[in-house]
Amino acid sequence: ESERADRVAQLLGYYSLGHGAYFDSPDLHLRGNQPTFEQATDGRMPAEFVVCTPEQLDKLRNNSRACLDYGYVLLDGLNWRRFYELAARSASSAREVFLVSTIDHKHPGLLHHFLRHYAALGIAAHNMLMLLNAPNASMLPALDSTRRLLHEHGAQYATWVAEFSDVNSFHHRHLINVALAHDWVVWADLDEFHVLDGHVDAVIDQLEYADINVYSGQMIDRVAADGQFHRVHTAEPLDRQFPLHCDITRAVLHGSRNKVLLAKAHVYLVDGHHVVESMQVVRNARKFNTVPRSRPIPANELSGAITWHFKWIAGVANYLAERIAAMRRRHVVYWSEYQRFLDYLQKNGAINTTELCEHDSVFKQYIDDDEAEV
Repeated sequence: ESERADRVAQLLGYYSLGHGAYFDSPDLHLRGNQPTFEQATDGRMPAEFVVCTPEQLDKLRNNSRACLDYGYVLLDGLNWRRFYELAARSASSAREVFLVSTIDHKHPGLLHHFLRHYAALGIAAHNMLMLLNAPNASMLPALDSTRRLLHEHGAQYATWVAEFSDVNSFHHRHLINVALAHDWVVWADLDEFHVLDGHVDAVIDQLEYADINVYSGQMIDRVAADGQFHRVHTAEPLDRQFPLHCDITRAVLHGSRNKVLLAKAHVYLVDGHHVVESMQVVRNARKFNTVPRSRPIPANELSGAITWHFKWIAGVANYLAERIAAMRRRHVVYWSEYQRFLDYLQKNGAINTTELCEHDSVFKQYIDDDEAEV
């Protein structure tokens, strides 16, 4: 079994730490000795085990504290037979459509709806590639119920053990390292429910006919009727639980509402999947060198889609406070977006649905502004 896991790890571009744990290509890290499993799991990681941009390397030299903690990966929920089949395909093989997302243990109700939603759009369960996240090894048991739910749905997953950061995009590229140039990827965070006009294969057929390889649109925030933050229930449709169409992301957070729903596998996106990464950045960025089978291609984009954004649920304030603390430790500038929402919540106590929800003129203004920026 361990040999099979190691073989899958090689297909995905990972290197073994032993004990069933894996890490990224050494090319991404400061030069030095290969880290050990003990170093990874007890927190004393050597310099080459953290991910740094070239700019950070120039500034930090031997000090890696401001670099991103890569952590390690457990390939505990991947079907090795399936990945062998994917790796053995040729350019003439049938197109595959993958769903890629990062999830944690905090919102099982939302995950239930998420899996059903994308299954209804036509994503095969064995092509749902989930990246579970635990901040450290002691939190791995908290993911047990999430693993059971994914197993029940037939979805595949790997577990990333590290404090959540933009490093998750590294692992996304690893999970689709077996994707061919004509495959597609549906990119969706757990709280993002894309709206497609029909089955995903039919939509992709239309896009390919028009020589389009990226389909994007705008996020619309979904909010409970009273503006409060309620727990998600699995038995009731999300549309009924959060019926209001609102603009919080742009009006309160001053964030981007643009979202790439799906793209060909070899089109690269920025972290968060808001827009396509520039080809110059793709060519120069070390983080994209982890996928040897992938040859980046320019984007030909079509916009106009909608993504329902179910972020504003029970626990969102605590979640954002945790993210702010982590971002500030890493000097990530957009922590201020989340802080704006916490400031708004402290002032108002809830979402002001009169001001932020279901006003066509408000949506038109912000959608026009977003498209102009993109």
